[in-house]
Amino acid sequence: QTLTERTGTHTRETFQRAFPELRAVATIDWTRERYSGSLALRWTDDMLAADGSQLDAVVFTDLRLSYAPKFGAGAWRVTLGFNNLLDEDPPVLATSTRGMSNVLHDLPGRVGYLRVSYQR
Repeated sequence: QTLTERTGTHTRETFQRAFPELRAVATIDWTRERYSGSLALRWTDDMLAADGSQLDAVVFTDLRLSYAPKFGAGAWRVTLGFNNLLDEDPPVLATSTRGMSNVLHDLPGRVGYLRVSYQR
């Protein structure tokens, strides 16, 4: 049996995989009457790429704000959110055809969304 230590590495296999030593998510939630929100910080530790280059650590910031209108007895909720609010670029991965990790990070850029939900 062969055991290969991959902690802290990003492979260049057919099915690329990433094994950061540390990952963390910190979330702050806030609720008041019909309003709620959350701020999340997603951090990934640095790693070594298959070619020996360094893949830097990165922090992405996500924000979500929601409102439950009076009508419908609170069953309706309108949410406005942003993933990667601060428009942080993912670390450069030279061995990838995209220039970034296909398995570890979201696509570059800020992504906003509007969601209307109903839950009885």
